[in-house]
Amino acid sequence: MCFLIGEHTLSGAKTKRARMEKHEGSATLVVEEQLGSKKELEDCALRSLAEHVKDESTFYDGVLNFLDWLQGKVASYLIEHLRDLPVVGTWATRIGTTVSGLVFAVLRAVFAAVKLTLAAPEFWTKAHASALKAWQENEAQGLLAQTFAYSKKMAAYFLEVLKQIFERAVAAKGLTLGQEDKQEISALLDNLAL
Repeated sequence: MCFLIGEHTLSGAKTKRARMEKHEGSATLVVEEQLGSKKELEDCALRSLAEHVKDESTFYDGVLNFLDWLQGKVASYLIEHLRDLPVVGTWATRIGTTVSGLVFAVLRAVFAAVKLTLAAPEFWTKAHASALKAWQENEAQGLLAQTFAYSKKMAAYFLEVLKQIFERAVAAKGLTLGQEDKQEISALLDNLAL
């Protein structure tokens, strides 16, 4: 299994292709032959990415299996706690199952959208361009500062994508709250020091 991890400029200013090889629980970085162009590097990155996001990937199967397992646990937890509530206690099983079903429908939609996003070359191009600005802004501070700034910007970019995907999935399922409920939740989280 090979996973392209990027382009490296060595002291001789040559572009190399690097890949990760997985061997029984360990990973090894392998720097391969010199590539002729940036286009060649990008093509290799896209092929490698496509291999890792294909539908039959064991990673994605594992995530979906985990979501199925977790949905069952959440439903059981909700049912147990809803049984003790007045009025709705007798409907705890139906309500708990429905609530967990709606929540996990959103999570599965988010997962599918993230999978599509990660497979899109435009995502990587734009994320890199955004993070590269932070890299360049920290040039005077040295390589360590540049690396950290790039990493923070890439993480922020990725989290913003996740946030927007999540908000869209929630809205698509019609799971919205009024302003009063949102303010109550905000106050609750403030009181819990979150």
